[in-house]
Amino acid sequence: MFQYLIIFTITFAVSLLMTPFVRTFSTRAGILDHPNHIKRHSKPIARAGGLAIFTAFLAGLLFLIYFNRGIAGELKAVIAGAVLSVFLGLWDDIKELYYIEKFILQAAVALVLIFSGIRIGFLPYHLSVVITLFWIVGVTNAVNLQDGMDGLAAGISFLSGFAFFLIGVLQGNLILSLLSITLMGSCLGFLRFNFPPASIFMGDTGSMFLGYTLAVLGVLSVQKSDSFVGLFIPVLILAVPVFDTIATVVRRFIEGRGIFDGDRGHFYDLLADKLKLKHELILLLVYVLTIILGLTSLCLV
Repeated sequence: MFQYLIIFTITFAVSLLMTPFVRTFSTRAGILDHPNHIKRHSKPIARAGGLAIFTAFLAGLLFLIYFNRGIAGELKAVIAGAVLSVFLGLWDDIKELYYIEKFILQAAVALVLIFSGIRIGFLPYHLSVVITLFWIVGVTNAVNLQDGMDGLAAGISFLSGFAFFLIGVLQGNLILSLLSITLMGSCLGFLRFNFPPASIFMGDTGSMFLGYTLAVLGVLSVQKSDSFVGLFIPVLILAVPVFDTIATVVRRFIEGRGIFDGDRGHFYDLLADKLKLKHELILLLVYVLTIILGLTSLCLV
């Protein structure tokens, strides 16, 4: 357990220290999130905060590999996918890619991981590849959609990471536990500056990286399962972003709008705009729900 504490401390400290530097870099480089009729902030905010989260995450993994050479091979594909996800997100923050381009590139990242052997193992090969591909791309975008309110995506990712950490401990899955605790520290350090009122956003750089990483944790959490019941472990843990995304797609389709068109119809928007709940209360409700769902998932191990 001591190694988990060390990794959490390292990633938390690196994230906490790096975020102000990334905020300054993002501002000077003009990588800013400008206000519009959909967004809630009233002035441009630095939006490449995901670089700080990723830097902390990578620092934690390098520390792990240095002291645990045996796990280096298992982490190579995960790190490669993470690097590609960060570059894709940063590219989108700078250029704003068309959604088809993003889907294609996200699928390519997922395939790198799948063909390295990280996929849902107990299903027939071709079905496993398809479901794993759909899961990774879907969760990547689901987490991305939660980055519409200060502290939401980072908080959900931290708490989901904690649930995956507990799953890993119960399963005796060292890689899952180590990756989860590494993600937790990286998110918590950034959350210090992203909690409302946020002074920096994670941008697609962060949300795509977090979505990819949580999707990977989900796949790892079911690799040791031998029944379909195990598939519900990551679904429960990530139920908030997953079901909000499904509801958003269905709603936009029914309304005859493009399913990729931004709006203020997410569940957290409705709580703020319709019920007039305070920002902090909405975060508290989502955090509590995420904790309850995460603890419920433990019953399936």
